[in-house]
This record gives sequence, structure tokens and C-alpha cells, in this order.
Amino acid sequence: MFKNFKKNDKYFTIALYAFVVVALLIALIFAFINLDKINAAIGGFFKAIASFIYGLLIAYICNPLYKNIRKYVFKFVEKKKPRPTLRKVLSLILTYIIFFAIVTVILFSVIPSIVENINTLVGYFSPENIQTWFDNIISKLTETFPDLDSGVLYSTIKSFLFNADGSLKFDISTIAGTTANFVLDLVISLVDQVFAIVVGIILSVYFLIHAGSISARIKKLLAAMFSREHFDKIMDFAKFSNKTFGRYLIGTICDSMVVGLVVGIILAILQMPYAVLIGVIVGVTNVIPFFGPFIGAIPSAFIILIASGEFWRVLVFVLVIVIVQQIDGNIFAPHIVGASIGLTPIGVIAAVTICSHFFGFLGMLIGVPLSAVLTYLVSNMINKRLKTKNLPENTDLYRKPNFFDDEEFIQASFDVEAQARIDMRVAAERARENLELHQIGIHEAQERIVNEREQVVIDAETSPSEAYVSTSEIEVPQPTLPDENQGDEDSEN
Repeated sequence: MFKNFKKNDKYFTIALYAFVVVALLIALIFAFINLDKINAAIGGFFKAIASFIYGLLIAYICNPLYKNIRKYVFKFVEKKKPRPTLRKVLSLILTYIIFFAIVTVILFSVIPSIVENINTLVGYFSPENIQTWFDNIISKLTETFPDLDSGVLYSTIKSFLFNADGSLKFDISTIAGTTANFVLDLVISLVDQVFAIVVGIILSVYFLIHAGSISARIKKLLAAMFSREHFDKIMDFAKFSNKTFGRYLIGTICDSMVVGLVVGIILAILQMPYAVLIGVIVGVTNVIPFFGPFIGAIPSAFIILIASGEFWRVLVFVLVIVIVQQIDGNIFAPHIVGASIGLTPIGVIAAVTICSHFFGFLGMLIGVPLSAVLTYLVSNMINKRLKTKNLPENTDLYRKPNFFDDEEFIQASFDVEAQARIDMRVAAERARENLELHQIGIHEAQERIVNEREQVVIDAETSPSEAYVSTSEIEVPQPTLPDENQGDEDSEN
């Protein structure tokens, strides 16, 4: 039946592409239909490996400190003789002492004030305080805007919030029950996270101790799977990823701590209410790119308004946040975090939104560097494809509708082609030089082989009897014994 069948590579390739496209479409349709299940599966998977993620993150943050301590602080341990294990253990202990000391100082200096502020703040949400706060807001509005009909505004807002007898329309018990359930879920989630963090700390010790061994095993695996060219590309990509993640994560955390501390100090000097709590809120939310300042400023302004009932304090707070964010974003952050990481504002928003959907707060933190790494990888692939087609890499040249016919684009394409030819000529010359060196090496190896063969023949022609020398044939000079009479004469003399 298949005797007359002839293989056709062209149609085989088309059929293979068609099969791949259909398979991808089916997979996308299946994923769209079962999106909730896929999200639950992804969430369950990352919850299962949360300890490993925390361990890698803690080890990644502590690694620079550990390296410097091992290199400089405990250098004297191996001054007389090598003691690598002792030096490693001492460096590891000091690293975690410093790490936990910093965390402990931050927690014990901030948490008591936060708890006190929250307890005081909760007291403002009683019906009496809400009524008083409402009256103060209306009076401030009428003072600021004299032409405003305060009676209509008062009656409208009050009818929306309060009943005729003065009680709140909102069911406090329902709100309390909902809040209790939310707090219970939050506590359970925090317990899970604390357990994952504790296990992660234990794993981070292992990661730091065996970092060299883990790196060597990964390199060994990559060297076995890929060619030298692809191995070098993977290593370059890994170095870029390490630089991007390390500088961004550590820089962002340090920058956010500085911003929160500065805001807290300024608010304390201005005698703003809940300065410590607001400083913590601003510092924690500052690690979120783009959305962080808004997420931290809105609830903080609301807290100040409820606690003081004065709009000018809110305006002062907003002014402080704007000034601090401008100074941080234009002066300090570029030096601490680094310059642009290659993402547009839309890219930052998309990265934070998508990663936060899958990974929560951790996704907000790692979304930007992760997207920067993926952008770098895709950009290299695109530039490689453009280079094979002799097209320029400059994005500005593609802005015009008919860029292929643009003179500047054509000139840039000619320059790319000319540079490609120069690179090919240089590569050909290097290949020729390598070939000549290879041929010289082959010639020297052949001469060495010939010389070794001649030496083997010479050694083989020499018989063992000729090479053997009997010890009886060796003349050994006999020692001359002194004359007895001469010895007596000498003794007498």
C-alpha cells in the first residue's frame, strides 16, 4: 500500500507546524475554560514550595554579607594553616546574628508603637466618634466654602449614614462578624507563612553552605546538555539575572526602609498623629513599583483625617509624600536600586498586576525584575533575528508607517550588512589563524611521535645483556692499610 509513498520534507514541515499550532490552540482553549482550576493548581504549587522560595530569598539577601564576612572578617582563621570549614561556620554564624539582630531591632522598635496606634485607631470607629467626626467634617467644609449649602449636604450625608434615631444604618454586628472572619483567615495565613519562613531560614543555611557545590552541579548539568556556545550564553543570561534581581531586590528593600524612616521622622517633627504607623505603611508599600506610593498614601491620609479631623494636616502629609517620593525617585533610588531596567511604565504596571495575581505580595516585589529578565531574553532573540536579516536594532527607526522605504532605515540596514561582512571577514581570519596554529600543532605532534618511535626502536635494539653490567667487572680500589711500625713511630713522636 505504501510502496509508492515518497517522503516530502516541505509538506512534512508544513504538517508539523500545523499540528503545533492546533495543539497550542487546544491548550489555550482548555486553559481559558479551566482558568480557575489552573489558578488554584498554580497557587497550590507555589504554596507547597513557599519554604524553598523563602529560603532562596533569605540566602540571596544574606549572601553578599556572608561573602564579605568570610573574605575579610575571618581571614585570620587561616593565617597559619588552612581551616576552610571553621572559617565557613564562623562566617555563617556571624551573618545570621547580624541578620536576626537587624530584624529584631526593627520589629521590637516598631511593632509596639504600631499595636498601640492600631488600638487607639480602632476606638475612633464607635458610633459616637463617627457622629462627632462627621459634624467636624461638615463644619470644616462650611468654613472653607461659605457658599456651600451645609444644610442640604448635612442632611444628605447624614441620611445615608444614620437612621432617624441617630444609630448607624450599617449593622455593626455584621461588620464585626465579617471583620472577625477576615482576621481569622489572616491569622491562619500568617501562621502558614511564619511556618514557611522558619523552614525557609533552615533551608537558607543549607543554600549558603553548599552554594558552591550547587552552582558546580548546575554548571556540570548544563555543560553536559549544551554546547560550549550555548553554555556561554546561558551563563551570560544567569549573570544578568543575578545582577538584576540582586541589585533590584536588595536596593528596593534598603530604599523603602530609608523612605519609611524619613517619612516617620518628618511626621513626628510636624506632630502628625500615628507617625510611626504611617512611616511603616509608607515604607512597606514603597517596595511595590508604581502603585506603592498611592497604596501607602491613601490609607495614611485617611488615618490622619480621622485622628485629627483637620484637612490641612492631610494636605501637609500629601505634600511631604510628594516631596519625599520625588527626591527618592530622582536622586536616591537610581543610585541605590540602579538605573532603568529596560521596562516602560506600561510594562511595570503589567508586571506588577500579573505577578501579584499569581504570587500576591511577593509577586509585586519580584514582578519587575522577573519581567526585566524575560524582556532581556526576548530582546536578545529579536536582535539575533534582526541581525540575520541585516536589519537595525534601533527601535526609533521603526516608528514611521513605511519604515522599510525610509532613507535613514535603509542606510542603517546597509550599515548593519557592512558590519556583518566585516565581522565575517574577521571571523574568517581568526579561523584561518586557528587552522594554521592547529596545523602547526599537528606537525609538532607528528614529529614528536616520530622521535618517540625512533627512541623506542633504539631501546628495543639494545639487548638486556648489553645493557647489564656485572658488579664483578667493576674494579673497586682497595684501601691502603697503614704500616704498624709507622704507627708506633708516629705515636712516639
